[in-house]
Amino acid sequence: MADEVVFSATMSSRNRLITCAVGWGVFLGVPLILGVAFAIGFRVPWPLLLPLLALLGMALIQGVRTRGFGLGEDGLTVRRLLFPPCIPLTEIERVRTAPDAPAATFHLWALNGFYGLHGTFWNRELGRFRIYVTNPDNLVEIVTREGRHVYVSPDDREAFLARLEELLRDSGATSSTRPSSPPA
Repeated sequence: MADEVVFSATMSSRNRLITCAVGWGVFLGVPLILGVAFAIGFRVPWPLLLPLLALLGMALIQGVRTRGFGLGEDGLTVRRLLFPPCIPLTEIERVRTAPDAPAATFHLWALNGFYGLHGTFWNRELGRFRIYVTNPDNLVEIVTREGRHVYVSPDDREAFLARLEELLRDSGATSSTRPSSPPA
C-alpha cells in the first residue's frame, strides 16, 4: 500500500507581511513596550508579564497554523503541531480547483492573516465550512459526502489533485476532480 505523500504549504507574500508586521510587531511589540512602560512608571514588576502572555498566544497560533498537507491511505491530513484534522478518503465526495475562497463569511473560530487563513467559517451559501489556506492562489475545494466544504492550498496544486484522485480511485471511493468554475 502507498505511503503518505506530504505537500508543502508556503505562505503568500501578503500573509508573510501580515504575520511579521502585525503578528510579531504589534502582537508582541505593543505588550513589550506597555509592560516596560508600566513597570517603570508605576514601579511594579507584574506588567512585565504582558509580553509572556503575548508569547503564549503566538505559541498557540504556531501550533494550529497549516504547515502542509499529507495524503495517504487514511485520507487528507492537515499538517500542524496541534490538533491535526484528517478527512478520511471515504468521506470525500468531490474535489476541484477553486477560483476564490468563499465570500461574505462569518468567522466562527478562525485566524485571518496570521500564517494564512485557518479555521471554521460560515456563510449563507455553504453553511459551516473549514479553511486551511496559506496561499489563496493555490486553492482546492473538497466537498464531503455530508456536504461540508473544506478549502486547502498545497503549493503544488496539480500534483496534490493527481495524488488525491489516485488515492480515491484505489480506495474505491467515487469522486471527481472538476475544473474551477468560471467567475459569475
